[in-house]
Amino acid sequence: MNRKVVLLTVALIVALGLLVLALRWTPHEAAVLERDPGIKVVVIGIDGLDWYLLNQFMQEGRTPTLGQIIPRSLLGEIVAPRPVLPEVGWTVLSRGAALTEDEQRLVTAVPRPLRFDGPDIARLVTSAGGTAVTIGWPATWPVPEATADDGSEAPSTERWGSHGIVIAPYAPEAASHAASLSPTLFAEGELQVTPQGFVPIVEAVVRAQESAAAAFSEIILPGPDSELPRWKDNIAAARWALTSDLITLELAARILAEFEPDLALINFSGLDAVSHRFVAPAMPVFFDELTEEEETRYGGVLRNYYTFIDGAVRRLSRIGDDRTVYVVCSTYGMHPSTSGDVLLSGSHERGSPGVLIVQGHRITPVPSPVSVNLEDVVPTVLALLGHPLPSNLDGRIIAEATPPGLLEAFPPQYVSPDDREPVRARVAASGTMEALARRRLESLK
Repeated sequence: MNRKVVLLTVALIVALGLLVLALRWTPHEAAVLERDPGIKVVVIGIDGLDWYLLNQFMQEGRTPTLGQIIPRSLLGEIVAPRPVLPEVGWTVLSRGAALTEDEQRLVTAVPRPLRFDGPDIARLVTSAGGTAVTIGWPATWPVPEATADDGSEAPSTERWGSHGIVIAPYAPEAASHAASLSPTLFAEGELQVTPQGFVPIVEAVVRAQESAAAAFSEIILPGPDSELPRWKDNIAAARWALTSDLITLELAARILAEFEPDLALINFSGLDAVSHRFVAPAMPVFFDELTEEEETRYGGVLRNYYTFIDGAVRRLSRIGDDRTVYVVCSTYGMHPSTSGDVLLSGSHERGSPGVLIVQGHRITPVPSPVSVNLEDVVPTVLALLGHPLPSNLDGRIIAEATPPGLLEAFPPQYVSPDDREPVRARVAASGTMEALARRRLESLK
């Protein structure tokens, strides 16, 4: 083979290599090699969302948005801790670590104190220079109070630290939604100034939704206005739940569109309240004591609420761009409790696993649900955002829930939970943290 043939052969090989690289190279992969992945994450927590019921309503065509999203998503079945309490589940999910017995007692105390300073995942993001908004997340009500210079009570930003902007959820103890969601019940982190126009949005949304009493009869319970006497309290609870979720949805839609935070934590609590009280007419085969009139009148309440939640996911998912990853999740499923009162028939104890749906730019679909823990959400979100992971997290990164190439371009960096120093910088003092980081990295493989 002469020199000319060799050169032509080499040139052909190089050209083919460049062609393959060009075909595989995408704008996203180019961006992945920059300083940060540029991904935004929206976590939509839906309390009480159940795989069994969701599949049933998808087959009936009642949840078309989720029916379209799920085939394009990573799916997971969430194994949640005991006791089966929303306060425990959502706190564990947002901090990435299990609770001690003392922390569980604090979280579930009645009357409800401020359990924690706020979602740990929001603090981790904002302390790394990102922005975070938390809307309606459990365990963030009431906002901590402090004494102002003039002696009056005022919201405290000291205990919130750098959690970004936190809007508390509705509170059953409050006299009205206006009281539980008033502007005095949200706080801003000390590293973040409230964006101009933020307060008027909160005030306007609360005022508008407080007066939207007709929405319940239009969305959830169309039909005769008269209520069957023993269902009065259930209907009142469902009305309250819808009003709360409408406020959460409107706030989330406006804030996501206007301020585009790196991380948004949004929680809809109404489905859980409605599921507890309307599982019986939705699944009458389990309840012999249910009358035919009750089944006819209220059999569609739970189904209609799933349809409302599906519409909420549709609205929020349209706001993001091609850099947004959506994490739809619940902590516990729901199942009929046939041993109790038909009016409070839903139970988490025997429910199916919690729901995890991760969908967004270049997330590879995984149709068969993988088994994950609540603690896995925080490290996965931090990996998506390109932020370091505290070495004391109990969860793992769900590698399947990240875009291909992300973890290779941005290998997870584990830091001390105390001073944020990189783990490897502390090796001289102790080999313990390096060993922990190595085990965690090995588990990713």
